[in-house]
Amino acid sequence: MADLVKDTGASLYLFTDSAQCPLYSKADEVIFCHNNTLILANSYTSIIGLIQIIVDMIFLASRDEDLRSVKKGHEIETKGYEDFSKLKMNLNNPHQGGFFRL
Repeated sequence: MADLVKDTGASLYLFTDSAQCPLYSKADEVIFCHNNTLILANSYTSIIGLIQIIVDMIFLASRDEDLRSVKKGHEIETKGYEDFSKLKMNLNNPHQGGFFRL
């Protein structure tokens, strides 16, 4: 997968706990997530935390565009819930066609 990323000219960002990682030499940027065990049992929290921080930073960097996108997504989601509620009420009301009306 890393070779495919590099062959397409994209950047490869690596989250790892060690420079011994086989992908280390191929990565354009490396973010180290420290680990205190030999079996990586406690390393997932730091990786997830770092990913969340990076996603938040990207969101804040393009805040205006992202806010419009989030608002649009919220409007679509709200309309979907409204439509679903109407459909559910129609399906449960035998006077309006019961289960046969969609």
